[in-house]
Amino acid sequence: MGVNIDETILMLVDTGASRRYTPSNVRDWSAFDDFTRPVETNLMSWVGVNEWAAAIEKHLGVERDWLGQRRAQSDELLADLGGDPTASDWTSFLPLRRDREEDWSDWLAQLLMESNTGQLAVALFGSFEGRGPESYVRPDIHREVLHEGYRADLVIQWPDSSYTHVEVKVGDPNLGKTFETAHKMQRRFTSLARRSDVVLLLPTQEDAWSAACGVQPGMHDRVHCLSWHHVAKALRRALPLDVGESTRWRVWAHAFCGAIEQDLLQVSSCTAAAQWPRSLSLHGLRVAVALFR
Repeated sequence: MGVNIDETILMLVDTGASRRYTPSNVRDWSAFDDFTRPVETNLMSWVGVNEWAAAIEKHLGVERDWLGQRRAQSDELLADLGGDPTASDWTSFLPLRRDREEDWSDWLAQLLMESNTGQLAVALFGSFEGRGPESYVRPDIHREVLHEGYRADLVIQWPDSSYTHVEVKVGDPNLGKTFETAHKMQRRFTSLARRSDVVLLLPTQEDAWSAACGVQPGMHDRVHCLSWHHVAKALRRALPLDVGESTRWRVWAHAFCGAIEQDLLQVSSCTAAAQWPRSLSLHGLRVAVALFR
């Protein structure tokens, strides 16, 4: 049975319900009629943040000034090579195929093999091998050594009948095989008197290496971990003319150092020494300061 709307209206009028009809489910907001917005007593301020930023910038300013001075000195010291490696942009240096670990490994091997002074090898390996520069001059280097199903990147045979086994990484996540490869190379080169094992990593791989050592008992104690930061710093020590390397060696080492710093360590280049520190990111500034110290 339908509802007659007209009859309903007449009924309301007849019963004195002509006043405004208010549904029972409408909320009463009268309690807020006298509400006054409270006065904010703790207003947000950027004063503390600005002071913190100013303090950091002051510290970075000191670092940048120091770095600019060191860079200017390096430009002068390496003037015959075109200045410091960061003075040139090496990111488009085509002779080095950056996506291939073999290229980085081969270039490092060539510099170690052709060194007249052994200073590069001393800076890299001397701290844990305990030998002098004369032991590191003109080694024989075996590349991509295959033995019992494992392949070693470099086995460097030194003049004193010892060897250094090096695994070269520029991002390869398979780090656990380093330990077994070291054992295989020990069996392969039984005629050599002493040995050491090294893994060369990107700085960003150091945590992954620690994790791999946790899974492989004994790997941390046997295999010495170096980063490409160590290689760049070692190259910088060997580059000055008075160290004694040939001009050809210094030219190739200069290019390799620039490629390592700009590609693997993310330190940008800039021609002007004074402007270079301010062109760096915070990460680049931190790495560059460590390289020059």
